[in-house]
Amino acid sequence: MQADVGIINFLLMSAGVAEKNILFLLDPSLALSSLIFVNLWKALPFWFLMITAALQDKPMDQIESATLDGAKYHHIVRYVIIPHISPIIASTGVLTTIWTLN
Repeated sequence: MQADVGIINFLLMSAGVAEKNILFLLDPSLALSSLIFVNLWKALPFWFLMITAALQDKPMDQIESATLDGAKYHHIVRYVIIPHISPIIASTGVLTTIWTLN
């Protein structure tokens, strides 16, 4: 995001989208969205890894039992899988918030 040697400005100018360097963090209309983008870029792989690990440990016996009882897929997701991974989602959210505020 650096104005003179940043990769984003280089790509935008190479593609012909921008004619001059954009000051992402100095422009009031772009500063907040730029910081949100950088934070998402940093946190998304961690969230993906944590959610994927939690989903690999889903309770197959409860899912099978719900299927035998006639539960539809969205009921299984809502009442079995999401309650199972909600502690992981909460702890990942707390860690991400701490890292963001740090």
